[in-house]
Amino acid sequence: MLRGPLMIILVLLTQCLLGQDSEPESHTSFSNVTIKAGFNNGAFRDFNFSPLIYKKAGAYFGVEYEKYSRNGQNLFLVGLDYLGGVGSTTASDSLSTSYIDGGIELAWLRKLKEYDNVSLFVGAGYSSVISFTEFNNVFEAFTFTIAHSLGFNSRFDWKINKRNHLKMGLSVPLISLLVRPPYSGYDDELQENLDHPIRLITNGEWVTVNSFFYSHLHVEHEFHINDRCTTHLEYVFRYQQAPSMKQFNHQISAGLSYKF
Repeated sequence: MLRGPLMIILVLLTQCLLGQDSEPESHTSFSNVTIKAGFNNGAFRDFNFSPLIYKKAGAYFGVEYEKYSRNGQNLFLVGLDYLGGVGSTTASDSLSTSYIDGGIELAWLRKLKEYDNVSLFVGAGYSSVISFTEFNNVFEAFTFTIAHSLGFNSRFDWKINKRNHLKMGLSVPLISLLVRPPYSGYDDELQENLDHPIRLITNGEWVTVNSFFYSHLHVEHEFHINDRCTTHLEYVFRYQQAPSMKQFNHQISAGLSYKF
């Protein structure tokens, strides 16, 4: 699963090493595109699905776009994430599962404060996240959670030196449109919406952090190869809690970004 993304990263890295520095002028806006690939593991319990605790392990792939305004005062970002793999429980080897987690995030942040080489950004964001799990050996036994959210975003940037930077970000939804079936498998309402995908993914209810909580924390080290290319090593922790469901993921990935 990771072969394709890793090959893309390797090709881009080769181009970066062979290319020459050509940094955009400091008074103009600039953008970064980053490709990441790695692994994730975690655990979940969903009483709509099973009372058992499942361990998760699989692959991760992500793409991120950042655009900085002039002088770096405003930051707009778009992120796409995909996590897929298998789940297992100590209760029985026959109770294995397959899962897919994914999401998209858009955020706007404003530089709130800057001190020497440290900057703090705060802002607001929109995110859509989905978590889908099914039994591998049982027909039509599945569960899912979809949430479309508006919330708070923040980021901390530390320029350790010219080549090494450290970034840490946190996003927390405050209000969400939560789509979650009352039990696993098909029901009449779900069956009716299969031919209407927009209705299917928005047929939920508005909730606050009391009913749905999701946090996305990431810590990232950047090494600037030159003025255009940067390598990334990132750790991400995700935690999600909805009615009768909890899950978390640890994620480690490597990536490469190109500045233009």
